[in-house]
Amino acid sequence: MDGKPIDDIVSVVVPWSSPFSNPEIKRLQQLRYATRFRAEKGQVEVAFVNPGGTAQSAVLEVVAERDSFSVTSFAFGQPATSLPVEFKVLPSGYGYIKISSFSENEVLSIQAWEYALQYFVDNKVPV
Repeated sequence: MDGKPIDDIVSVVVPWSSPFSNPEIKRLQQLRYATRFRAEKGQVEVAFVNPGGTAQSAVLEVVAERDSFSVTSFAFGQPATSLPVEFKVLPSGYGYIKISSFSENEVLSIQAWEYALQYFVDNKVPV
């Protein structure tokens, strides 16, 4: 991208949602941010290879838009009413706990986590 290896560009990106407890999540967020540019930049040169194809390049116009960034969010498609911690018993009989956020109400998150664990213990659900 712009004559630089993409890994060099991605590796120096510091997403606004930093820090991360997981290197994979950090990398995914860096990838999301690495393709965002200020509108004043005007153009970006991209070199790429489609599967089964040959090397190509293109000059792309930088445009102001948020849709592509929004749909790659980890929260995309989550209802605004989703709790930060949810649980259920899977058809296999095992317990499943989904943690979708650590940035919400900490007391609520801890209470929901403890409630889920107690439910599993009380009902002898394997986790």
